[in-house]
Amino acid sequence: MTRAASEADVAGAAGTVCDSWSSLDLSGTGFEPLGRDETGDTGGDPWFHRPPAPLPAEDRPRELEVVRVSTPEEVAEFEAVSIWGFVGEDAVLEPGTLHPTPVLANPRMTMLVGRVRGAPVAAGTAYRGDGAVGLYGVTTIASARGRGYASALTRELIDPAAPAVLSPSREAERLYRRLGFEQVGELRQWRRVLP
Repeated sequence: MTRAASEADVAGAAGTVCDSWSSLDLSGTGFEPLGRDETGDTGGDPWFHRPPAPLPAEDRPRELEVVRVSTPEEVAEFEAVSIWGFVGEDAVLEPGTLHPTPVLANPRMTMLVGRVRGAPVAAGTAYRGDGAVGLYGVTTIASARGRGYASALTRELIDPAAPAVLSPSREAERLYRRLGFEQVGELRQWRRVLP
């Protein structure tokens, strides 16, 4: 958790740069800030950290089956429920768009799907970096929210022996605080401007 990178360190990066401290100005290096919301606000999103610690006791909803994604079919299911949770339950996504199946070979990546009576209702991802576990894309479809599914998946993704980081939505901040996360900064994302 240091602010060691400079603009020069990341100016040649491909793809998106996530600035956990909102301390970089990459506007002169071929990047533009990603808008945080529909207003175009480019301020940082909250950046949360959880130190290594036991998780508070909490029962998993009995009806929820948590599946660790391990097959190409489960990757497609993971992508579908992810887009349904973030965009809407009628959204359609070409399989492999977000996570091509070679992601299954990456031992640092964990993708989970939550199912109720065989139907996917929630999804979440963790990536184990050298210094922390990053949690990404935890979501529940709108018709299944408020039942503890996102909390259950998040608990499965956290390694109590390792620090964890994430950038929550405003709606999910209370959930993550309950699991031991605290805001330590703001995350600003920069994307490379295409010619």
